[in-house]
Formats: sequence, structure tokens, C-alpha cells
Amino acid sequence: MGIIVSSIFIGGYILYRAFKLEAKLLKYAGAMIILIGLLWSGPTMDFTKILLTGTNIPENIKALYIYSSYIFVGPAIFLALNIGAELIAPSKKKLILIFIAITAVIFEAGLLFFPYLSYSFPEPHPTGENIIDTSLNFGFFTFYALAIILLTVVIFNGIGAILKARESTGILKRKFFYLAIAFFLFPLAAVFDTLIPPGFFLPFIRILVIVSAIFLYLGLKP
Repeated sequence: MGIIVSSIFIGGYILYRAFKLEAKLLKYAGAMIILIGLLWSGPTMDFTKILLTGTNIPENIKALYIYSSYIFVGPAIFLALNIGAELIAPSKKKLILIFIAITAVIFEAGLLFFPYLSYSFPEPHPTGENIIDTSLNFGFFTFYALAIILLTVVIFNGIGAILKARESTGILKRKFFYLAIAFFLFPLAAVFDTLIPPGFFLPFIRILVIVSAIFLYLGLKP
């Protein structure tokens, strides 16, 4: 819930600044940060259900948990690659966006039509004892689509920003480093959020999502 609130606040502020400054890439960043925050809609919905009723989301609507958690992946990553392509390889922007759009559509289709094959959905016992913690089903095609998506962000946006920083000087150099940090932190947090079970370390992993949003703003701020 903290990630959702923080992302909406930070993303909303960035959008406000973007429209005020007429900064196109900052608009993409603001929208992307809000969408990234919404990836935790499922756990937040389950948390709210526990607070109100003492029980988890029931079996007959558990697909709603999966949809609300992961449906925003495609649009968020598309915006991320839009930013990266514009800054790092504008001449190849169209090809990059076509590639990531096709991969994102494959992931979204798998999510919508095969939610229970895409993700495992262990129910806490007794009900209401813990928040539901889903994880990717390794081996199903949605896993490979998501892996390609995250690797593309790391390799193209993250490493690409580092290479651009090495070619730059002064403020521009610092801004590319900020962008590199942002595009390394978010995929890292997403992967570990899936792998690490609820416990002591998970909140610190999720804080990285908020930190990545701040670095993204610093890198794109005019």
C-alpha cells in the first residue's frame, strides 16, 4: 500500500512538473511510475480485505488479484523503453518499441487467458493469517516473456545509460548515471519481490521501487 501511495504521489508530482515544463520524457516517467506502483494492487486489495473481514480474497475471484497485480507490466515497460530509446538510440526507436510491444502483448495475453498457469497462488492457512504472495510459474511462456522484458530494460536502458554517461560530461553525465541507477533498481526489485517470500527483507526490496522513481525523476528533470 505504501508503494502505491508513494508512486501515485511521486508520479503525480512528476506529471505536474512535466506539463508545467512541457517535458515529454518527464510525462512518460510520471505515468510509468504510477503504473509501476499499481503492480502492488493485488496485495493491497488482499490486505484491505483482511482488515475489513479478517479473511483473504475468496477463491472465486482470485484471478482479480493476478490481473490487478500484473496487468500494468506491459504499459509500464513500454513507457520505460520509450524513454530509453528516445535518449539512447532515437534512430532505432521504432524497432525497439515494436519489439517490446510484441513481447508485452504475449505476456499480457498469457496473463489474461491463463492466469492460474502463469502464477502460483498459494492461499494462507488459516485464511487471513498472511497476505497472499503470488509467484511466477517458471517454465510457462509468460515467465519467458517477462524475463525478456526485464532483461531488455536492464541491457538497453540501464547499460545504455551507463555507456552514454561515459561519453558525456558535467550535468549530462550525472543525469545518465541517475537513469542507469533507476533502470537497474526497478528490474532488480521486481525479480527479488517475486523470489523473496514475505518477511523481514521484503519491505526493503520494495523500498527500492520508490528509490528508483526518485532517480528517474532526477535523471530526466530539465
